[in-house]
Amino acid sequence: MELTTGSRLGPYEIVSRIGAGGMGEVFRARDTRLDRSVAIKILPSDFAPSAEMRARFEREARAISRLNHPHICTIHDVGHENGIDYLVMELIEGQPLSDILSKGPLPVDQVLRYGSDIADALSRAHKAGVVHRDLKPGNIMITRNGAKLLDFGLAKSGLESDNDAPAETLQKPLTAEGTIVGTFQYMAPEQIEGKEADPRTDIFSFGVVLYEMATGRRAFEGKTRTSLIAAIVASEPASISQVQPLAPAALDRFIRKCIAKDPEDRWQCAADLKWELQRIHSEVAAPAAAAPSRNSRIAWSVATAALLAAAIIAGFALRRGSNVRPIRFTIGPPPGWTVAVDYNLGPMAVSPDGRYVAFPAREDVTGRVLIWIRDLASTQSRALPGTDGAGMSFWSPDSSAIGFFAGGYLKRVDLAGGAPQTLCVAAWGRGGAWSQNNEILFSPGPNAPLYRVSATGGVPQQVTRLDRSQKEITHRYPQFLPDGKHFLFLVRSPSTREHLGDKFVINVSSTVSYADPGYLLFLRDRTLIAQRFNPDTLQLEGTPTAVSREPVQYHPSAFGMFSCSRAGVLAYVAGTQNSTLQWLDRSGHIEPAVAVEADYVSPRLTDDQQQILYSLPDETTGNLDIWLYDMKRHVARRMTFDPRDDFAPVLTPDGKRMIFSSNRTGTPNIYIKPVDAQEEEALLPEASADFVESISHDGRTILFRRLSAGMQNDIYSVPVTGGAPSVLVTSRFNDIQPVFSPTGRWVAYASDESGRYEVYATRFPRTESRVQISTDGGMQPVWRGDEKELFYVAPGDRIMSVAIEESGDALRPGPPAHVVDIPFRPSRNDEREYDVTRDGKRLLVNNLPRERRSLPITVVLNWQTDLTTQR
Repeated sequence: MELTTGSRLGPYEIVSRIGAGGMGEVFRARDTRLDRSVAIKILPSDFAPSAEMRARFEREARAISRLNHPHICTIHDVGHENGIDYLVMELIEGQPLSDILSKGPLPVDQVLRYGSDIADALSRAHKAGVVHRDLKPGNIMITRNGAKLLDFGLAKSGLESDNDAPAETLQKPLTAEGTIVGTFQYMAPEQIEGKEADPRTDIFSFGVVLYEMATGRRAFEGKTRTSLIAAIVASEPASISQVQPLAPAALDRFIRKCIAKDPEDRWQCAADLKWELQRIHSEVAAPAAAAPSRNSRIAWSVATAALLAAAIIAGFALRRGSNVRPIRFTIGPPPGWTVAVDYNLGPMAVSPDGRYVAFPAREDVTGRVLIWIRDLASTQSRALPGTDGAGMSFWSPDSSAIGFFAGGYLKRVDLAGGAPQTLCVAAWGRGGAWSQNNEILFSPGPNAPLYRVSATGGVPQQVTRLDRSQKEITHRYPQFLPDGKHFLFLVRSPSTREHLGDKFVINVSSTVSYADPGYLLFLRDRTLIAQRFNPDTLQLEGTPTAVSREPVQYHPSAFGMFSCSRAGVLAYVAGTQNSTLQWLDRSGHIEPAVAVEADYVSPRLTDDQQQILYSLPDETTGNLDIWLYDMKRHVARRMTFDPRDDFAPVLTPDGKRMIFSSNRTGTPNIYIKPVDAQEEEALLPEASADFVESISHDGRTILFRRLSAGMQNDIYSVPVTGGAPSVLVTSRFNDIQPVFSPTGRWVAYASDESGRYEVYATRFPRTESRVQISTDGGMQPVWRGDEKELFYVAPGDRIMSVAIEESGDALRPGPPAHVVDIPFRPSRNDEREYDVTRDGKRLLVNNLPRERRSLPITVVLNWQTDLTTQR
């Protein structure tokens, strides 16, 4: 019997077809007795002769009938008429979770809320002795009142065995060619292995579903059934924090426990899932002590048709008719502190009223970072208490408070005093802007879109979406236009230039600032440029004009070291920081290794000790390229030519291939190329902010650090031939600068788990044996060639060494001994700035005298009058 509109099944009149599931069709119907809408699931006629499918159909009816819960679909009736078996269920007005996830991940708030609903439903089912066994997004409906769990067709009660039901159902997104047909993606390892399912089986599937809700990606993928099964049984998905920077670390840990391979290692009770998710939700929302009302929220619109791009905060008021000449002077931190071009620190920020300049600076001896404030009416700068580790600072519209990122959070601090206030999670902040409606627009991480949050704290809400069809990697550095509703932000993609969103304005390679009464300021080949910009038409007008007389400092993460205000105050850092590569012996004697001064980055000796690898910024664009210097011939050879940054190079011991990192796809990834050819290939399939650190002396294994969006660096290894990376050291702290010992049995690295960086050594590839090397702070470890000495840099640029003895599987370090002091060039992104000869007698150092380490901040008053005189 074919059901059409008006057909009857007992008292139920068919209205329309809703869809089809793995083992039945679903119709919208009207209960003529009670005059209510219901959903009717029927067993298809071609399934009806199957005793197995009829048993499954009846099993679903029995299972749901025992469950009465607000997050489980209610069954009203069951019947058989004209050869048709049917179930009458609650009609749920909503959308399948699978359809929602096809458009991307859910906000963290919804992940936690809907996850708690699903966990609550599972808890009720498990208490009734029912294991679902087919939990997946297609069996979850999202309604106005939360999540509803559906389709208990594979459910089993405590009296049934797993052999009573088939192990696989159809899943709409999967096809028959080249992919797996079914729901293997959500099955627990014990299900695949044919073992008995229990509530912990559902908990595994729940974790896989939650992972997809948080990331928009399947936890386990495979092009064949075999590869998918292998992934489920043996591999781990990427951490959530790598994909979604706003996801709290607690959620990552929660899901990891759900999807443990061994059921004994999982959560043991679904009720615990609910309470743990609610606890995480309360922690995430904790800063929202005074969330704004609906009416106070800004009307977030992205300038006319577009996701605009570009920016770092700035603004100025052009005083028409003024004949005041520009006034230039320099400011900076007190002695012993350095203003550096650093990935984590970002540029300075001029207050909207033009009175203050805020800038992060690092203490030379301890490495401590603080925000400093310079009142331009004063002759001295002052540190802001409580801003340890702060970077990417920005001002409130009234110039009374500063927003910044530190310790994995977005924070604010009032200029008048008081402790900083934590607003929300933001693992690696890439810029923020504070609206007149007291909301903050910000980028929480290097691969993230933009979010907004109340300036008093709260749960962030996503504002922009990355356009994957255009291969967009990140949206960052937002800045508001004059109306306070539209905003500019930088869009980064694999193209060689950044751009201003869907509404094309300009190709740029740096942040862009808007300034009244209508200018864009941006860097073009390190020259600071101003050009007329109409905020109504979103078009550039007139001719671009140079504002700076010297090249302005630029960081490859796409920010320029400049800022301006609406009061006509401009600040920027210009000039170059040329260092020298020198030989330093243990007595302190220095001689040049390379005769020419340049802006060298991270020099490394090759294995034959005859050449030096280093990165050098292009004089025009500021982007890094890799060079190889032959010490015998005194000749430097350029090794890379990509318009984006190439850095962190190492040569294989045979000198035939070079491995390096590059952000040419928008995020740092690892590449390999022959030394004598230009062909390059990515070593890893996807960029995850990976930085090459070391290669084993047998040339087989690479060590690299991976920048997690969850606010930490972890250490991985990968074969030179490629393949899946292996985690070596991971924690909730930063683990960086790994280096192989000469035998490859040990890896030394730096970690800040104690609250400051110390050097440790661990076995490779097993890491159960670990020993601390430094005792009073340390970074940048390097082994001597015989593995009997380990060098590192202590605070204050003190080079230290530790004698090493091995006893079986144990490493026995001696007490640290001071070798020599030498001022290094400030690191741009945690690079190592020295190397050691194989015999340990000489060190290759990237030397920059302390008096030249901190470039001054140039402040220009009435800078816009220069634009008039240059026309």
